[in-house]
Amino acid sequence: MRVSVVVPAFDAEATVGAAVSSVLWQTYRDFEVVVVDDGSRDATGAIASSFPEPVRVVSQENAGVASARNRGIHEAQGDLIAFCDADDVLLPQHLEALVAVHDRHGGIATSNCYWLYPGGIHAARTRYKGRFPNPDRQRHAILEQNFVSTMSIFPKALL
Repeated sequence: MRVSVVVPAFDAEATVGAAVSSVLWQTYRDFEVVVVDDGSRDATGAIASSFPEPVRVVSQENAGVASARNRGIHEAQGDLIAFCDADDVLLPQHLEALVAVHDRHGGIATSNCYWLYPGGIHAARTRYKGRFPNPDRQRHAILEQNFVSTMSIFPKALL
C-alpha cells in the first residue's frame, strides 16, 4: 500500500468509529489505517479493533498525541503518511486530492479543514484563513500563521 493513515486515539470511544469510517470511505483506495490506542480507559481500542483490514490497532501506555503519532509512523508500512485524529472526519476525496498534489509537487501536501461545532459546519469557519501562500512565500507565511495542518500527507522518508 502507498499511504498509511495514522489515527492517534485516547479515550475516543465517542468519535473513533466515525474517524476510521471516514478513512475507509475514501475514493483513494491504496491505504492502510493504523490506529494507535494511546492507553485509553474506555472502549476506544475495542471499537477500532472491530473494523476489518486495512485497519490495524496498536496499543501503548498513555504517552500523549505526539508519541501516538510517532508510534503510528513507526508501525506504518506505506511510503506516504497521513494523519486523521480520532475526532476528525475526512471528506471522501481527501486522500485522493493530497496524493495528487504530492505526485505533482513532492514534499508535504497540506489541506484546509472545517471546524465542526455543535450547530454544524459553516463554510466560513476554516482552520486557515485566506489562500495558501505561493511557494516562494511559504517559509515566511509559516512564521506568520502556520498553514500546514495535521491534515497533510508527506513521505515517510522525510523522517
